[in-house]
Amino acid sequence: MKLKLGNSGEMIAAIFLFAAAALLMCGVVAFGAEGYGVIRQNTQSDAETAAQYIATKVRSCDTEYGVEVDSDRIYLHEFYGDDREYDYVTELYIYDGNLCELYHDAEIELDDADGLPVIPAEKLAIAVENDCFSVTVTSGGEQRMVSFTPRCGYGVLEDGRAVAR
Repeated sequence: MKLKLGNSGEMIAAIFLFAAAALLMCGVVAFGAEGYGVIRQNTQSDAETAAQYIATKVRSCDTEYGVEVDSDRIYLHEFYGDDREYDYVTELYIYDGNLCELYHDAEIELDDADGLPVIPAEKLAIAVENDCFSVTVTSGGEQRMVSFTPRCGYGVLEDGRAVAR
C-alpha cells in the first residue's frame, strides 16, 4: 500500500499547526512556573505567622484582666462562672525552638515542656509602651512585630508585669 502525500500546502499547514500548539503548551508551562514562583515568594514566614497567631489569641481575650504580659510570656485569662471565679489560662511562650501554647486551670502550675508547639520561633520579646503592647517574634532569622492596645486599658503589676484591666 502506497501513501500519497497530497498537496504540499496541506503538509505545511499541518506542521505550522503542530508548531503553534507546541509553542502554546510551552507558554502555558512557563506561565504556570512563573506563577508558582510568585506564590512561593508571597507565602508568609514563620515569624509573620507566629505574630499573627499571637495577635489573634490576644484579641480573643481582650477583656478586663484578660491579658497579662511580662518580657517573654503572654498570659491569656478566660473567666467562667457567675462571679468569674473560674480562671483558665493560655500561656504563649518560646520553648525548645517553638512558640508554645499551654492551656490550663489557673491554679495548676505546669512546666514549659507541657505546652504544645505551635510554630517554629526562637525568641519572643514583649514591650509595654504608651498604652500599647508590642510583641516581636523571631523565627528563622526574621523578626515580625505586632502591636495592640487593649480596649479595656492596662496597668502594671508590682512584679513589673502588665495586665489588661
